[in-house]
Amino acid sequence: MSLVNQTCWVVGGIGPVGRAITRALLTSGADVIVNSRSESRLAKLTSDFDNHPRLTTVHGSLLPGKAADTVNKTLSYSNVQLNHVIAHGAVRWWAKTGTGFSSMDESRMTLGDSSVFLQNETDVFLSTCNQSLKLQFSAAQQLIPRLQGSEGSSTYTFVTGESGNSTIMRDPHVMVGSRALQGLAECVRQEVRKYDNVSSCEVRVGLQIDRPAQEREREPREFPVSAAVGKIVAGICKNGGGGDDGIHYLDDQADLDSVTNLFCSDQSPSGEKIA
Repeated sequence: MSLVNQTCWVVGGIGPVGRAITRALLTSGADVIVNSRSESRLAKLTSDFDNHPRLTTVHGSLLPGKAADTVNKTLSYSNVQLNHVIAHGAVRWWAKTGTGFSSMDESRMTLGDSSVFLQNETDVFLSTCNQSLKLQFSAAQQLIPRLQGSEGSSTYTFVTGESGNSTIMRDPHVMVGSRALQGLAECVRQEVRKYDNVSSCEVRVGLQIDRPAQEREREPREFPVSAAVGKIVAGICKNGGGGDDGIHYLDDQADLDSVTNLFCSDQSPSGEKIA
């Protein structure tokens, strides 16, 4: 089973997670749309993917007030039917800010000054926490109706980070924001139950993605978590949904093997080790 002649939109940015999802979807035969407010990042993605003919990059935002124009110019004006949406956010919540491309992550938009957590003005705190939530809610408002109008089964898959269960020190703005995003994913799952042709699930990632070089040397693994997440998401799209479980947890190697075998039996052998 493949995703040939199906169109997927990757929402949430084109950092390590967005890139891995995009690569897996292209490998599965899909036409893939990604958007960004950064023309330079889109240009780099296009170059890194060798000007792939099935990759469409859109310079535009899905934030409130801008999402409708971005979606219309991408889908309506070109008469493209949307089949799948993959919405990711704060998956690499633990990552430190850096200067390299790979160190940048979409969750940086929810990063505040944690040293003055309780000294924040309420409006500032809520605004910082809700940046990713506003983006994803606005995207869902615009894209779910497009899925309703598609032929055959369509999916809306959330990929989130499990920041709340970690013992690692984390930014409170990102923690609150990631929990809010998980709540939105649940609301979308309930909403799409009204529709015959749309299903939704969540892949909740507790494993660290794009680990520091020192940790990779200390605990070498064969298969990157980001690539595994991409394959799982592609498998969910091929399957026409994530089943009745609602949430698929990736907290350890056993979880990864189980979910990979559930959705990716035709893509990767069981037992591949993650990095």
